[in-house]
Amino acid sequence: ERIVEKIVQVPGPERIVEKIVQVPGPERIVQGPERIVEKLVEAAPQCCPPCVYPVRLVADMGYLRLSDPADFGFGRIGVEYAFNQRLSFLGMIGGATKFDGNDGDDAWLVDFMLQYNLFFLQVGDAWKPVFLGFGLGGWMSNGDDDIDSEDSDIDIIAQVGAQVFGHPDSFNTSVFFEARSGIDETDKLSQYGRFGAGLRFRF
Repeated sequence: ERIVEKIVQVPGPERIVEKIVQVPGPERIVQGPERIVEKLVEAAPQCCPPCVYPVRLVADMGYLRLSDPADFGFGRIGVEYAFNQRLSFLGMIGGATKFDGNDGDDAWLVDFMLQYNLFFLQVGDAWKPVFLGFGLGGWMSNGDDDIDSEDSDIDIIAQVGAQVFGHPDSFNTSVFFEARSGIDETDKLSQYGRFGAGLRFRF
């Protein structure tokens, strides 16, 4: 009996596969069937890709709904710095334009957020992160500061999202849901909170 061990790096849980194969060569007499044992040893699973580019240009566009009510389209642009494979910091500036509703007004945005990649989903040959984001932002409105729905605020920002297109180390697109509320208005979230969704582009 001839035993050949072959070490192969494969994704997935570690496992050992033993199989009977036909070995080419001249006819010969062996004790029992000729056998090759193929040992498949898992490499350390790449649950997330390495940080090839720690600094990236990022841009957001999306929609926010003020419960009071008002509807906004918003856009932001800025940079993202990746501390490691899971944690990154985003600094962005932009604006929100009201296009419908009785309350609220246009505003400038200055937002600072931390993004944490909870886990990665393998889709094809790419690992796509599912993430949470938290931060503080400036909502600098042109409205009346005596009206809660129109005043300027320091906002608490929360996000949840996932990458849906591209590779983490090249151009990619994520979809996210966002909620933001003035720090002094968290007890009136149902009235003055802003909720919406958007797309994030990394270049």
